[in-house]
Amino acid sequence: MRKISALVATAFLMFTLFSCGSPDDEHKDKITGTWYTTGKRSTIEIYKKDGDYFGKIVDLKRPLDRDGNKKKDFRNPDPAKQNNLLIGTEVLIDLEYEGDKVWSDGRFYDHRKGKLYDCQVTLTKEGNLKVQAEGKERVMVWRANPEYVE
Repeated sequence: MRKISALVATAFLMFTLFSCGSPDDEHKDKITGTWYTTGKRSTIEIYKKDGDYFGKIVDLKRPLDRDGNKKKDFRNPDPAKQNNLLIGTEVLIDLEYEGDKVWSDGRFYDHRKGKLYDCQVTLTKEGNLKVQAEGKERVMVWRANPEYVE
């Protein structure tokens, strides 16, 4: 009977160890949610799709252009996307969780310039996102949007 109990306990322990994953995995989905960009100009929703992370504009501080029309992505280098509304535009593309609260190997789309940059996103100890786009002179800091917290 003791052998069976020991065998069951060992099997349970092995299952638990192998099913837990990396201790760092608890952080990988902390990037998901909604975030304010610098100056609260935009609200970005970050979500997981097919194992990677994406972020799209869900709100703008000034959603209308000078003529009173909804803003469009007119600087997009792809002419087929230049009539797309800015709300709904993906600005973070294909980020992968690297570990240690860092997501990388993705792209950042700057709709103001119509350019794509390689980027890395880090979750800071204060709970903000530090978005570093290669080739941009400054680091962007996005803050959690408490209005969207569920």
